[in-house]
Amino acid sequence: MKSLSQEKAEFLQVVAARIVPETTELDAAGLSRFFGIIDEALQDRILRKGFWGLKAMIFMGYYGQPETNEIVGYAPELDGRARLHA
Repeated sequence: MKSLSQEKAEFLQVVAARIVPETTELDAAGLSRFFGIIDEALQDRILRKGFWGLKAMIFMGYYGQPETNEIVGYAPELDGRARLHA
């Protein structure tokens, strides 16, 4: 583990066990491989990009709901051509 401290690795192991219970059954080699994958993802910023993409999808889902438009003050013109008198 290059970029993960022991404390962060233990926290990650607890979170992984909660999300993917099968990780509790990994032996030492499996855990080493698991942490290696996480290390690589953190170094390549893959994990960060993944969370950014997830956040974008959540926002699209939230703001894509018509009932949300009024709450956030968004008033789209559903017929943009009407404004152009076309």
